[in-house]
Amino acid sequence: MRKGRKKSVIAGLFASGLRQLRLNYAFLIIVFLVGFVGLYIVTQSQFQNAQLAGSEVAARLARDLENQGMKHQFALDNAARAIDAMKKENAAAARITQWLEEYLVYMKQSLDIADTDIYCYVDGQLLAGTYWEGDATYDAASTQWYQNALENRGEVAYTDAYIDVVTGNLVVTLSRTIDNSDDVVAIDLYMVDKNRGSDLESLPEGSLWTIYDAKGTLLSYAGNHVDDQNMGEEYVSYLFEEAQQGAAADPESYVLDPQGRKQGIYSYTTDFGWVSVITIPYAKLLANARLMLFFFSGVLLLYLALAVAAFLLQRASEEKNKQYESVIQALSNMFYAMFLIDMDAGTFQIFRPAEDLLPKLQQSDRYEHLLEVIESVIHPDMEQSLAETFSLENIRKLVEEDSNGFGGDFRRRFGNHYEWVNIQLLFDKALSRGQAILAFKKINARKVSEIEKNRLLQESLEMAHRSMDSRNQFFSRISHDMRTPLNAIIGLSGLALREGDSQEKNTDYFRKINDSSKHLLLLINDLLDLSKLESGGYNFKEEPLNLEHQVQQCVELFQEQLHDQNKELTVEIQLKDRTVCADAMRLDQVLNNLLSNAVKYTSPGDKVGVRLCQLSGNDQDKMVYQLTVWDTGKGMSEEFCRRIFVPYEREERFGAANVIGTGLGMPIVHTLVTQMGGQISVESKLGKGSTFVVTIPLRVSREQAGEREHEELSTLGQQEDFSGKRILLVEDNAINMEIAEELLKMHGLEVTRAWNGQEAVDAFENSPPGYFQLILMDMQMPVMDGCTAARTIRAMAREDSGRIPIIAVTANAFSEDMADTAKAGMNAHISKPIEFDVLHKTLLTYLDEKAMK
Repeated sequence: MRKGRKKSVIAGLFASGLRQLRLNYAFLIIVFLVGFVGLYIVTQSQFQNAQLAGSEVAARLARDLENQGMKHQFALDNAARAIDAMKKENAAAARITQWLEEYLVYMKQSLDIADTDIYCYVDGQLLAGTYWEGDATYDAASTQWYQNALENRGEVAYTDAYIDVVTGNLVVTLSRTIDNSDDVVAIDLYMVDKNRGSDLESLPEGSLWTIYDAKGTLLSYAGNHVDDQNMGEEYVSYLFEEAQQGAAADPESYVLDPQGRKQGIYSYTTDFGWVSVITIPYAKLLANARLMLFFFSGVLLLYLALAVAAFLLQRASEEKNKQYESVIQALSNMFYAMFLIDMDAGTFQIFRPAEDLLPKLQQSDRYEHLLEVIESVIHPDMEQSLAETFSLENIRKLVEEDSNGFGGDFRRRFGNHYEWVNIQLLFDKALSRGQAILAFKKINARKVSEIEKNRLLQESLEMAHRSMDSRNQFFSRISHDMRTPLNAIIGLSGLALREGDSQEKNTDYFRKINDSSKHLLLLINDLLDLSKLESGGYNFKEEPLNLEHQVQQCVELFQEQLHDQNKELTVEIQLKDRTVCADAMRLDQVLNNLLSNAVKYTSPGDKVGVRLCQLSGNDQDKMVYQLTVWDTGKGMSEEFCRRIFVPYEREERFGAANVIGTGLGMPIVHTLVTQMGGQISVESKLGKGSTFVVTIPLRVSREQAGEREHEELSTLGQQEDFSGKRILLVEDNAINMEIAEELLKMHGLEVTRAWNGQEAVDAFENSPPGYFQLILMDMQMPVMDGCTAARTIRAMAREDSGRIPIIAVTANAFSEDMADTAKAGMNAHISKPIEFDVLHKTLLTYLDEKAMK
């Protein structure tokens, strides 16, 4: 009985085990079939998601370059407007070149455009922000960028990539015409930093991004731990050809890299034809599928051996799902929320949820409800725009137009504050018909930065407009001020020419003509100094001088004028070290401007004072000197005191229309003092007068300036009769020739005329050696200019060609003009209009026997 029960129990257990085994086998087969089906579905889904994410990454990286191009377009449009304005003002080429240099610095500092260059082709001349020695011979009119600009007149045109002849780097040029002319401005977009590997950290290792222009030239690339072997020229060209032939259209399409490994390929084409390509190793895409197959096979073996596969299968499935989610997360980590939209059904599914909206949303619901939830957190000012942009009606319309996608930037509430987000609606062939992805990306830092840059740019434009208005007002005023003495010169000359006027009247007319001419020369000198001010500064020549004597000499020029106007002059000088190294002309220019203003803006009975003292210095060889010019005159408003050193500014309170001036004196003084290492300040009150304080460090000289002064005075004491001396006078203007000839004949000189440089060369060459004792040479003449003529004479093979004094006579008074004459072999420089004293001193210096030897 017991044995029978035992057998039946064993049989029952065996039958139960057999049934369990059969259930396990059935469960195993079901799981096995479900696993393979699931593996296939997961693989297909993985391919589709990889294509979607890869295409989006390709599009994002391409858009980064597009955005860079947009900044260049914005800068190019502003440059075109500015150059057009300068052209309308007849600005010189040098002024446009200077503006291009300043604008290039502005682009780098304010617009964050680092690797670039800007240039323009205006009136047949190439002008550039960066100097290149080939500019003069460069045929800009035949270039692709110039022709593109003419073909797309008024619009920005892109060239294909090419190697820049200056830098040797790959470059794409943006160009556009200026106004309706054939003049063109262009900006280079350099492709210097090709490797941008950090941009692909979200993709699997071994992923590669390349971008080409429309002809297939590689513009840039990025790699996530990509083997350098994969960047061969043949492989790069191969990727472009495959993308052009539609290889990226199929989610399962692939290409073979140089090592024969499969690479998934995805592409995106920009609006102006650039092609962005992403490749992801096939092994990475299929890694999960292969792992799942391995685990399912292992589960089958375990079930066959141990019949405990259910638990292990469940654990393996959970592990694989986590890895799969990690891959999806890696591909979509650029967006903080993603929704799959079914436009036909009008529904949505949550692909990646926004955490703060999750309580208000179901996994799947009506699309209108999703829009309502989004509108609840969008800034009120943008609700209407969001509703219109992302309505189902507008989305269907864009799909019908075969748009690749669209989006916009919106302010969105996170908790108690708003941040900028970018909303993109993406269409792709990898999605089912009527499906799209609504993706949200945080861009607050970038957007705030863009808004700030736009604000700064707007402020810069407004400042430029204000500067232009001030400049226009200045030129209007200077035109009036220059015409005033010119009118006096013309009118008084006409009166003097009338018959019947007495000698006394004519003498008065000529005195007034002389005064008006000096006023006009003063205005012209200010304009010349303005040119130096805007072109980068002045050149200083340091030489020993007696500072006390220099100041006294300058003050003496105003003593008679102040005495005639019944104004009191006070001079105080307290110096220990009187001999210093400085530029005497620039010091005179500073003091002359300050004293001239003091005389202009004081009335009879007022006081004018000059005080010069020596302060302590930090260097034994360098001392600090303080020059103060004060007056008890009309003074200035506090508001104008803050603008007195700004070019073109001028206060119009005290009958300034009757005061000769340009409004440039104080800016010029400020620039001179600053470049000499000093400082200038002003204190003034209306009706109380003004005080200007100049502090300048000067090097104390051990050489006695008095010795040089003595040499000059001894030269002036020499004879004034130059009878028997012959001078070759070279001048192309008849009136100037007559004036100079009369001045020379007054000194007993014999004059031979030459009307251009070539005539001067011929006259000297055909004369006996030693016939001429001096040559006065004009600079700007037809046929041959003065410098060329001087070099030709110096190069002649005759005994007097190297020692005859050649004196330059020119209206150009800049130090670099003097340097040019010195290089040409000239001995000295006289500025027009010729002053009697200067000419006399020059003749005494170079017509004595020592000079001739």
